[in-house]
Amino acid sequence: MRHANMVRVFNLWMQRYIEDPKKFYVQFQAVTEFLHESANGKEPTYGEKCVAYMEQLQKELINPDLE
Repeated sequence: MRHANMVRVFNLWMQRYIEDPKKFYVQFQAVTEFLHESANGKEPTYGEKCVAYMEQLQKELINPDLE
């Protein structure tokens, strides 16, 4: 992803957070899951989930009808 696109994606993420922060409470649960997976010698799934969400935001920026 190009720098300018990444900036737009993160700005969209922040806008979504501002509009409805309750939807992001799951991130606090992600900390526990991350620690649990790490403690059990597993690769945490957090990064994969974040990438998938950022990719979805990028698609929405390209095609706003996907929202």
